[in-house]
Amino acid sequence: MEPDVHSTVQRLARHLRLNPNVCDTCEGIVRWWLADGTPPVLVEAALAWMEACGVVESAHAADGRTRFRRATAPGPGLAQRLQALEDDPRSLLPPPTAGAPRGVLH
Repeated sequence: MEPDVHSTVQRLARHLRLNPNVCDTCEGIVRWWLADGTPPVLVEAALAWMEACGVVESAHAADGRTRFRRATAPGPGLAQRLQALEDDPRSLLPPPTAGAPRGVLH
């Protein structure tokens, strides 16, 4: 994982840990959660990483846009996994394989 993606994962993990009920699009995350001009491509990569870790889930809304939120599936240790991602994203899960590309998030 690139250093910029690494730090974006850390920041998003912290935001989700402190604000467990937030939900937004990639564009909203860039604008409201991070509010510092982080490029959307970095946020998309960070969200893909976090989905692979099982701490973020996406849902397609009626308006056709994808929204992201903290995972709601029952399971122990969600707060601990978010903390692990905040501490060091590489410690939780190896990078997703190159054979599993993600589409453009809207």
